[in-house]
Amino acid sequence: MADDMQMVQAPDTTKTIIIRPPISFKGGTFDMLVLREPMSGEVRKAEGQMRNNLSNEGLRLMNTHLISMVSGWPVPVIEQIRISDFNEAAAYLQNFIEAGLGTGKI
Repeated sequence: MADDMQMVQAPDTTKTIIIRPPISFKGGTFDMLVLREPMSGEVRKAEGQMRNNLSNEGLRLMNTHLISMVSGWPVPVIEQIRISDFNEAAAYLQNFIEAGLGTGKI
C-alpha cells in the first residue's frame, strides 16, 4: 500500500518576491516580499475573511490577508502590488495548504 502513496513535495521554506515598483506606505518602502510557511491558525483566520463568499473576490480577500499575516506587510500594501506578484505569492502559500497525496491514490 505504501508504494501507491506519493506525497506532494513540500515547497521551499521561504520565498522572496521582488516588488517593482516599490510601494511607499506610512513612511516605509516595501520592495521585497518574504514569505514563509503559514501557521494553521493564520490559514484559519484568512479563510474567515471569505465570510462564506466563495467567489473570486472572496478567495482574493482570503489570500490578501494570508499574504499579509505571513509577510508582516499591511493589507493596504498587499492591495497595491502587481497582480502577477500577488498570484505568485498566493500560489506559493497554497502549496502548503494543499499538501497531500500527489496521485489521488489511497
